[in-house]
Amino acid sequence: MLNTAENKECEENIDLGFNTLQVLEQLEKEAQELNGEKMNLLDMQENLWLKISAEIENRRKKNEKLRMEVEELREKCNELTRAVNTWTTGQ
Repeated sequence: MLNTAENKECEENIDLGFNTLQVLEQLEKEAQELNGEKMNLLDMQENLWLKISAEIENRRKKNEKLRMEVEELREKCNELTRAVNTWTTGQ
């Protein structure tokens, strides 16, 4: 009888050990998958920040170009205004 009880306990320990190994393997696989997803998300985040930075720089350059165009037009308008004033006051 003792032999049967020992065999049953041994089988339970083997089953428990096998299940424990399965759980460890599943947890390791899950950790690898999560680390892979984490790396993908970090790469995506970096790419998005690079796109945002590039867009900010592009808009700054466009605004600077517009600022220069506005200044040039302002100067031309001032010159034309002086010319018109000279003609109207000279006549």
